[in-house]
Amino acid sequence: MNRNSIIDYSGCILIRLFGPLIRILPLNVSLFLGQRLGELFYYFDLKHKAIVYANIKTVFSTSTSLECHGECNRTISAKLSPQKLNNLVKEFYRSFGQNLIEILFIPLVDKTYIDKYITLQGQQHIFEGFKKGKGVILVTVHAGSWEFSNIICANWGFVFNLLIREQRYPRLNKLLNSYRSQKGCKLIQLKSNMRQLIMALRSNQAIGMTADQGGKSGTLVKFMGKYASMPSGAIKLALKYDAQIIPAFYTRINGPYIKVFIEPPLEIKKTGNLEKDINDNLQALVRVFEKYISRYPREYLWSYKIWKYTKEQNILIVSDGRIGHLRQSEAIAGILKDCLKDKGISANVNIVEIKFKNRFSRAALTASCYLAGKYSCQGCLWCLRANLLDDVYRALISIKPDIVVSCGTSVAHINYVISRENLAKSITIMRPSILNTKRFNLVVMSRHDWPPRRRRGDSQSHRPKGRGWQPNSQSHRPKGRGWQPNSQSHRPEGRGLASFGQSHRPPERKNVTVIEGALNLINEDYLKEQGESLKPHVEISKELVLGVLVGGDAKTFHLGKDLMQEIAGQIKMSLEKLDAELLITTSRRTSSAAECLLKEEFLNYHRCKLLIIANEKNIPEAVGGILALSKIIITSAESISMISEAVNSKKYVLVFNSPNLSKKHRRFLNYFAKNKYIYLVDAYNLAKKIEEIWSNRPEIHTLKDNFLVTEAIKKIL
Repeated sequence: MNRNSIIDYSGCILIRLFGPLIRILPLNVSLFLGQRLGELFYYFDLKHKAIVYANIKTVFSTSTSLECHGECNRTISAKLSPQKLNNLVKEFYRSFGQNLIEILFIPLVDKTYIDKYITLQGQQHIFEGFKKGKGVILVTVHAGSWEFSNIICANWGFVFNLLIREQRYPRLNKLLNSYRSQKGCKLIQLKSNMRQLIMALRSNQAIGMTADQGGKSGTLVKFMGKYASMPSGAIKLALKYDAQIIPAFYTRINGPYIKVFIEPPLEIKKTGNLEKDINDNLQALVRVFEKYISRYPREYLWSYKIWKYTKEQNILIVSDGRIGHLRQSEAIAGILKDCLKDKGISANVNIVEIKFKNRFSRAALTASCYLAGKYSCQGCLWCLRANLLDDVYRALISIKPDIVVSCGTSVAHINYVISRENLAKSITIMRPSILNTKRFNLVVMSRHDWPPRRRRGDSQSHRPKGRGWQPNSQSHRPKGRGWQPNSQSHRPEGRGLASFGQSHRPPERKNVTVIEGALNLINEDYLKEQGESLKPHVEISKELVLGVLVGGDAKTFHLGKDLMQEIAGQIKMSLEKLDAELLITTSRRTSSAAECLLKEEFLNYHRCKLLIIANEKNIPEAVGGILALSKIIITSAESISMISEAVNSKKYVLVFNSPNLSKKHRRFLNYFAKNKYIYLVDAYNLAKKIEEIWSNRPEIHTLKDNFLVTEAIKKIL
């Protein structure tokens, strides 16, 4: 027996056992119990509570809500804090519990009950609609006790047909339908009885329909400022059969007392363009309900993914302030935008740079995020409020992202908190500090960072196929007599870690994508644009152009004067011998000593067409333009991002070898050199290698990192 069947059986039993008891109790007592039932859902139904919170935040805590129209605008323009949003979620659950209990009141409903507990505002609009003789479509949304409201409609003195669809719980569905029928509702099954539906309109009867939860087949219109899928059936019927659409909204005033707002008939506009007419009229109908939902937010059913089908999504980049990391995040955002565009979805990108109050704050925030549970962050955010600067915290809570992207260990935990707060997908680049990679939808890690692997219990997909396979089976061992576990045959080739030793290791985790370099924005379109921007600053007349990218000092790395002097001499030697020209740029990390040396050697050198000292006068298109206009790129060894950008430009890339590099950098350089992405050259041999490459013109090897990440992103969207 599956989970749905268990819920179906147990639900029927509980309703049949406790329904009569609930109806015996005073109504206020029963509804008080309903509030307590709702609070139980609030505390234990964590999955749906997360959806409710995220939906309410979309409306009441972001700038998106300001796009609503009319009275809606005045009601919801004030943004709510996470704590107030959480209070609103609790109010919703209390109301939801009362609505569930109220379904059990259906057998009690008659004219006396309605006269006592139901207040009608605008009832005359319904009877005015009947005067046209084309039928009336009473349209509502899933708000308040919508099941109870159907019974109210069936007892207003006219024939009321209710359009229904099959639910996932057949026994509960059958029980509910029996309640509906006993109290005067004529039931029409969606899709299977369309003729009966049309006959009801032609007989000038009323039909009950909803204007929300359109699903995959719905029409996309703005709902509370963001595109959502809404059903267009009522609009199509009105356009074709001239039926009157009358919106109705139900809200609880106090205890069993309910107020029903009945709007004037919707003015249906016809232009002859059916698709436009459906969209425009449905948008007008939705706007009617927006003002009521914003006024009575506790009544709306927020527990489904309202904006699952949409035309726009928000991407938030959480930046640690490092340019290289930001470029990698922007590369991910660019891939996301392309993937979403293929689905007909536009994407907006917001960037928030993280700034901590002090050094201790960063460590405290990391520790608190490590202890955070899957649903414990929503409505709290104490860790962010206590450890981030106030303007940074306000910027983070004012955005409702659908996808959160970060790069670097110092912001991975913030990515986790914000994605859980907004129920957004999370993508992090690099190892996410002390957090488990399973906490993210996608982790992009370079091979030199030693990505985590699946444990044997995580997945069976990497095991050999065949009946009766056992973990200790000999089938997966290398062939050969006398094989031992410590045999050298299963060890990775090469000395130390240079070859990365991937062949004998189990596969990566499903949510971990392994790349070879660092993600970046470099592609053909980017290079063309940057090259055109840089051309006004240079005058190139030679076929061969050398581009030089000089980095800067790091923790264990220093571009010494002697090394730079040798590099400058080798470059000049190549330029003269090959009749070439030169473009150079430094970074903001380049030492003043290295900058002075470069100016002495190249500032007035006739073959140097561009020398940019970033700390003196930088131009944004310097790196991209040099990559575009050069045939051979020469870079320093300390920056993985810079080398990866050079390789992605599809040019020959020479990296001059340097001492005091970290083990990670050394692994990275050796791997790239082994796979012929770069030529790792000693400084004294640089001119010879440039001449050799230009004479032989070997094949250029490029990375496939963007392709791998694109495929991984498509799986999570």
